[in-house]
Amino acid sequence: MSLQGKIVLITGGTSGIGKSAAIACCKEGGIVIIVGRNHLRGNEVVELLHQHDQNNNNKKKSKFMKVDIQNQEDIKTMIHSIFNEYGDIDMVFNNAGVEQQNQSDMQKLFDSASFMFKVNVLAPIFIIEECLKRWDSNNKKNTKPRKVIVNNSSISSASSVTSSTTSAIYSSTKAALDGYTRGCGSNAHIKNNNIHVYNVNPGVVETPILNPLIQSTQTGNAIGLAERVNTVKTPDGRALIYPDEISEVVIAMFNGTTKWRNGDSIACYAGPSTTSMSIRYETMAMHDKAAREEYMKDTFKYENMCDAKGNPRRGHDGISSGNGSKL
Repeated sequence: MSLQGKIVLITGGTSGIGKSAAIACCKEGGIVIIVGRNHLRGNEVVELLHQHDQNNNNKKKSKFMKVDIQNQEDIKTMIHSIFNEYGDIDMVFNNAGVEQQNQSDMQKLFDSASFMFKVNVLAPIFIIEECLKRWDSNNKKNTKPRKVIVNNSSISSASSVTSSTTSAIYSSTKAALDGYTRGCGSNAHIKNNNIHVYNVNPGVVETPILNPLIQSTQTGNAIGLAERVNTVKTPDGRALIYPDEISEVVIAMFNGTTKWRNGDSIACYAGPSTTSMSIRYETMAMHDKAAREEYMKDTFKYENMCDAKGNPRRGHDGISSGNGSKL
C-alpha cells in the first residue's frame, strides 16, 4: 500500500520522531498535517516537507496547525477543520508526548501528573474517538477504506527502569496508552470497519526530550540511562536509537507491510539486527504460545531475521511479554 494522496495527521510533528515521520510520509506521497505548539518550528518543518515531496503534487496541501491538545474542544475543532478542508484523515500518528522532572512539592507533583496524562493519554484517546465518529459517518456510504492509527508509547510502559516519582508517572501514562491500544485492537466495530490501531514503543531515542535528562542530576547522563534500559547496543556501538529508525516502523504500519496485528505494541530499541536499521522489534502483545511462535516467525521473516526454514537467527529468538520478561 502506498501513502500517495493519503491524509496523514501527526501530533508533535515539529521535532524528533514526529518531524522525521512527517518527512518520511511526505516522501511516500502523503499529504501531512503536523500539529504542535511552536509556530516557527512548525512552518520550518512544512518547508522541509515541500522540499522532500518528490512529486511536488502535495506542496500546497501539507501544513502546520497550532493546537493545544490538552484541550478537548481544541481537538474537536482541529478534527472538524481537517475533515472540512481535506474531506478525510487516512492515517494518524499520535506522537506528541511529555515527561517532566521530579517534583518534591505535592501540588506541583499533581499538576505534573495531570499534564502528562492529558498529553500522553487523553489527547490520543480524544483524537481517536473524534476520528472514529467521522469515519463511522463516512462508512455509511458502504465504503470502508483502510485507516491506520499509530500511538507513540515507550518501552518504559513495561519497564521498571525509573529514576524518580515523575518517571514512574510517565511510565504509567504509556502503560495506559498500551492498554487503550489493545482495547481498540480487540474492538469488533473497529476491526470490522478496516481500522488498524498499533503502538510503537521506542527505547531511548535521540530527541529533544532527552535534554532535561542529560542535565538532570537525578538521572545522570542520558547514555547511561539508555544503557540501563537497553540490555545490548547496536552493532555500531549505539545505546540510543534515532528518530528515522522509529519513523520507518511507523511507515511500515501505515503501509500494512507487516504481519503485526491490530492492537499490537511493537518495542523498538538498540540491539543486534540483520536489518539496515540496527534495532530490534519485538511484540509485547502475544500471550498464546502457539500463536506467538507462528507470529514470531512471520515478524522475523519480514525483518530478514529468520533462516530459510523460518527459524529465528541467533540473537533474535525472544519475544517480550507485557511485563518485559522473555517468553
